[in-house]
Amino acid sequence: MRIFVPLLHRTVGDFIEQAIYAATVKEQFDHASLDVYYRDDRPYKAAILEMLPQIDRIWAGMPIPMDWLDSAAHSEIPKFPEWEAAHVDQSEIILAPMACKREYLPSFDRLAQFTLPDGWPVPDFANWHVVLHYREAGYEHRIDRPNRDIDPEQANAIIDHVIGLGGHVVRIGHKDMTRLPSRKGYADWAAFSFEHQAGAVSSARMFIEVSPSGPAALCLGFNVPWLRCNSVEGVGQSREHDMMLMQHVLMNGDEVPTSVMIDRGEFTERGVERAGMEFRKNTTDEITRAIDAMMDRGRDDLPETTPSNRIEMPPRIVRKAAIVRWGGLRDAA
Repeated sequence: MRIFVPLLHRTVGDFIEQAIYAATVKEQFDHASLDVYYRDDRPYKAAILEMLPQIDRIWAGMPIPMDWLDSAAHSEIPKFPEWEAAHVDQSEIILAPMACKREYLPSFDRLAQFTLPDGWPVPDFANWHVVLHYREAGYEHRIDRPNRDIDPEQANAIIDHVIGLGGHVVRIGHKDMTRLPSRKGYADWAAFSFEHQAGAVSSARMFIEVSPSGPAALCLGFNVPWLRCNSVEGVGQSREHDMMLMQHVLMNGDEVPTSVMIDRGEFTERGVERAGMEFRKNTTDEITRAIDAMMDRGRDDLPETTPSNRIEMPPRIVRKAAIVRWGGLRDAA
């Protein structure tokens, strides 16, 4: 089975999710090859693909016309000899970006996993650590998103809470993030290389995503428990050892129960705004309570799976995480 996937997303989370989806599809078959194409326009893309040994060939640096997938005789569009020699034009499965949506990832019993390349750095603490990340306004590759950008001051209390539990906190992100006070138990890796940040996630006890942001998708490839705070979506890439802490929704100042919207798959950023409602972010107390609940969880063992030699299209949209609701915790169906 030959599989070809053009990885056309630019943001780090979307790119990770699409790449993991492609690798997971390959793992559904006993005998398969996986070719991917990507545009080398972000510094993290090559590093992400380097962590996926499931990929057989990577094509980058040049646009690939649709005619290159013409496998019939006497094509009038010239192709690179390497492309023809690899028989990419004979791919039986071609996955467009919208076929690799994050909503589809939980439909698999097991996701393809990253392999950290030799020599990539990892934290060397005496005890356990968590990785912390959040969105704040001003990142060069994204417009400001008020529903997702948070005040960095909130992160200070969260860091202190984890340190009080006996752990270390590694913040990841980008070099322009607001500097936070240094303290024992806190390591700021926001300006470090992507390789450093991936290494931190690979060995973390959990990933605390204070507000929705792409680097948290690294959890998927390292099987790291994921606490998704300030979530503005009721569906996504969650697994059974993950937890989602939803934002509050207000209508004319009054809180609206979100359970029906979540169960119907209608709790989305766009859907809430279309309905004339607004979000209110989680409090620090809500986030630290969720961290405490996550401390009782460990990494779920990855299930042993046998290739089924088939995929379901479109995949089932399922949710596997526990969702924090305002009456407590309820396991999602």
